[in-house]
Amino acid sequence: MIAELLEAPFVFHHLHSARHDPDTGGKPWHHDNEPNDVGDPGLIMVHALHYPAGLDESMGSLAVLPGSHREEADKTARAHLGTSELPGEAVLDRLPPGSTVLLNSALFHARRPAPRTTRRPRYFVDASYCQTGARWRPVKPYWRHMLTRARELGLDRGGWPELFSPRHFTDYTPV
Repeated sequence: MIAELLEAPFVFHHLHSARHDPDTGGKPWHHDNEPNDVGDPGLIMVHALHYPAGLDESMGSLAVLPGSHREEADKTARAHLGTSELPGEAVLDRLPPGSTVLLNSALFHARRPAPRTTRRPRYFVDASYCQTGARWRPVKPYWRHMLTRARELGLDRGGWPELFSPRHFTDYTPV
């Protein structure tokens, strides 16, 4: 599916996971797009948001702002709005276990907090991929280790020899 969306050679960017306890707050409006070293906004990054336990109204929801990926905006340009409702937003609050949401990384989205009465945690795995053609800024200090380990495990077999190649990235610098 990633290959179909990106319509070009792509590489793995990062992976992280989290367990959001019921009392974990939301995450304000933001996007996750990273810059590339040639400043080409036409190169696309996508995020695959995996929800192993699904989503329901007791866990909080994912709100997205359709079309916002076409704007040139800083990642936190809407953070001052918190997790408030925005005109035109779409809300995902019912996903079956094992669901994955694919989105352009430049799309603004927010994690709404779970209701105070809930007792269910929210499990979340985030994987990101980007088109080749420039070098991308890594977001994790251990990015080289992650790519090396993926190659050691042979995860690049099956026609994806560049999937975990470090040559597609700049050096890590904390922001």
